[in-house]
Amino acid sequence: MKRKKLDEAAICCATAGGTLDAAIILGSGFGGALRDRVDATPIPYKKIAGMPEPTVPGHAVKHSWEHCTAAHRCVQRRFHLYEDYDPLEIVYPVAVAAHAGAKTIVLTNAAGGVNAAYDAGDLMLIVDQLN
Repeated sequence: MKRKKLDEAAICCATAGGTLDAAIILGSGFGGALRDRVDATPIPYKKIAGMPEPTVPGHAVKHSWEHCTAAHRCVQRRFHLYEDYDPLEIVYPVAVAAHAGAKTIVLTNAAGGVNAAYDAGDLMLIVDQLN
């Protein structure tokens, strides 16, 4: 990861005060989660230094960072290995958020389950994952 691009991206995505407390990275199915819930100002990915461009249509309503509150940001789309991204490109939004000062990063995804008691839209907490 080139430090200069990471510095530029962090400045672009940080708050007006220059620091970021937390970031939420929305997975597939959560692209519209913030619509009508927060007064967010989007930053298109193409304006963020080094940010990969999304390749899978329909994964999110927008491909941007959202300025949700004074010190919180929401990333409207994750990247995946099956899109032929390099692993460093996949983690780039996390690296940018951490470089901008975020101490907390929440990752979401729309995952299926085999338990028939689960309904679409149920919230789950994943406490472990397999590589």
